[in-house]
Amino acid sequence: MNCFYCGYEIDREDCCPICGANLKEYRRVRARGQRLYNEGLRRAQNREISSAIENLETALHCDKGLTDARNLLGLCYYEIGEMVLALNEWVISKNLQPEDNRADLYLEGVQKSRGAMEKISNTMHKFNQAVRYCKEGNRDLARIQLKRVIEMNPHMVKAYQLFALCQIADGNYREAAKALKVARRIDASDPVTVRYSKETREGLRRTAQSQKKSHRRLPGAFVLGSEEIPLEDHRSVLDYFDGARGSLLNILVGMVVGILVSIFLIYPAVRAHSNSTAADALVSANQQKEASDSSISSLQKQVQSLQDQLSNYTGKADAVTSYESLIEAKSKLAANDQAGAYRVLSSVNRDLLGDTGKADYDDLNNKLGDFKKKTAYTAGNTAYSAGNWQEAVNQYLPLIQDKSSAGYEDGAALYRLASAYNKLGDRDNAIKYYEQLLTDLAGSHYRASARNDLIGLGVTVNKDNTFTDSKAQDNASAGSQDGVRQNNASLQTR
Repeated sequence: MNCFYCGYEIDREDCCPICGANLKEYRRVRARGQRLYNEGLRRAQNREISSAIENLETALHCDKGLTDARNLLGLCYYEIGEMVLALNEWVISKNLQPEDNRADLYLEGVQKSRGAMEKISNTMHKFNQAVRYCKEGNRDLARIQLKRVIEMNPHMVKAYQLFALCQIADGNYREAAKALKVARRIDASDPVTVRYSKETREGLRRTAQSQKKSHRRLPGAFVLGSEEIPLEDHRSVLDYFDGARGSLLNILVGMVVGILVSIFLIYPAVRAHSNSTAADALVSANQQKEASDSSISSLQKQVQSLQDQLSNYTGKADAVTSYESLIEAKSKLAANDQAGAYRVLSSVNRDLLGDTGKADYDDLNNKLGDFKKKTAYTAGNTAYSAGNWQEAVNQYLPLIQDKSSAGYEDGAALYRLASAYNKLGDRDNAIKYYEQLLTDLAGSHYRASARNDLIGLGVTVNKDNTFTDSKAQDNASAGSQDGVRQNNASLQTR
């Protein structure tokens, strides 16, 4: 196990030997996270997906590095049709554990699926459109749209729930019960599905009671207690066997029945078919209209959110790496390996360390100060000898900017920096550092060479240790003479 604060590998200690963090409570929280993960796994196997999601989210609050719980949470989201949330968990898991992670298989499967991301986008767009239809009171259009969503994503529990809610609002409790039955097969513990199922059962019970009360009693019967007893019919035998009158009556009844069937059965079916066709055409028209104006801003926001989360996790990983490098640098310095300590310390990001870590970093940096100066000076000499003047400037300049090392090696670094600028044709910087050598380093044996180089650049070194740039004065006087000539020319023109 690693320390949660500095990342140092520990065994059974109650306190981290590096940063002093208390690990006893940390172990207890991690153990609770493991128990919640096991409970979530058991519930997921029993298809209690919502309860499993709740346990797994709590487990990740206890231990965010529990990649098995995060992968299982992504699978639970995937099972109930929440594709975006599933991808979110798998991407975070991949960042926390780059190697030997089952999230690779899940992400690879989504990537290999042809048009998977486009299908996810279309499904969410249609579902959101169905929600808007419900808010506007167009439940017929919402049901049509939800049927298409279910065809595209048969595991989307929210689509079944919204479809059932539309049916409940219209009093179609049997259709609602069918949709909720499918939702329960996917997730048996979803509280929304349970609540809608209870409402559906109440609606079916009320409907059955109303139908029972409106049931007509048979003609010619009377009620004795709770039993109906039919009365005897006292019509004559001739009335039963009058064939002509019976045939005419049958014809009239048949005509009436035919008219009623046409009015109440055929015409409503034709009208419903026409309305359904018109509704489909309206939905298609709305989709075509919105397709030209809609964008993928919602997906971009989700991608940005994932990138922010990834950057946060990356920063934490960099902090752990910086602490590990700091510990390694201290070990190498203790072993008198200054080169190795300097190399490892260069990879430490001081801004990611805590107060104790920053103090250790500054202490190591001070102890390696002489080695750093020697390394920079040696690298500058190598580049200077090879005629790589810009690289020489890059190595000498940080050494000279440190006031404590400006006169390093009797001013050799300062003199060669000025000479490198002179070779690059940068006259101003060359003069600046030559003059700094003559002013600040009175005992340096490079003073004579610096004085000669300044004279070669057109700068006079006065006896009072001041400098006169004759070339700059010549340029100024030449500029003034040109101005006088221009003024005379203008007067002659007038």
